Amino acid sequence: MTSKTLGEDAKKVLSSEAFRFVSFVVTGGISAACNLGARFWMSRVMRYEFAVLFAYLVGMIVAFVLARTFVFEKSERDIRIRSLQRSKVSNVQLQHGLHVCRDERC
Repeated sequence: MTSKTLGEDAKKVLSSEAFRFVSFVVTGGISAACNLGARFWMSRVMRYEFAVLFAYLVGMIVAFVLARTFVFEKSERDIRIRSLQRSKVSNVQLQHGLHVCRDERC
């Protein structure tokens, strides 16, 4: 391989990774907007703590579906296993968020 070929390959990889990064940021922004919108609307009909909980679940589901569809490569692993793994990490974030909101009344 020549250095020109290596440079072209590097540009392709970089542009591919840059596109994935931008896709990740956009899907994260959409899921954050869904989370905030859901919390706003749910807090009108239920207690604040429950609205935070359900809105977080909405945001988490939206983030998972969008990232799975637009960012990450298709996987052969079962979706239930991936969802369980994702929910373990998100559970820690949720507990922290509920604790902060309970103490500071976000």
